[in-house]
Amino acid sequence: MKQKLENDLREGYPEIFQNVKIEVGLGWFTILDELARRIRFRQKFKNELQQIKATQVKEKFGGLRFYFTGGDDYIQGLVDMAEAMSYKTCEDCGWPGKTRNGNWIRTLCDGCDRRRTMPLTVKEET
Repeated sequence: MKQKLENDLREGYPEIFQNVKIEVGLGWFTILDELARRIRFRQKFKNELQQIKATQVKEKFGGLRFYFTGGDDYIQGLVDMAEAMSYKTCEDCGWPGKTRNGNWIRTLCDGCDRRRTMPLTVKEET
């Protein structure tokens, strides 16, 4: 599923996501889709803007990181807003979440956090 969503972003916004690996969970794809849609809209009406191209898209310290070239202060504001939204959105499922500490800092909803911290049970052979 993740590969399909990554391909959808590449096909929907080839000018933005040309040669970049998207290294985030499924829950943040809606944030990325909306960010790309707004970037495209801005570029449509500001012809003098250099084409915005994502250079790196990843998770770091529980939040989205979207590195890019081109744009202006407005585009930077859109990216800042998307990154801020990621700290309130579960990276795994997209529901409202919060930053959780552990071996890896992640932003998760209560359900995904429970699944992450639930110990694996081993079936005993009889």
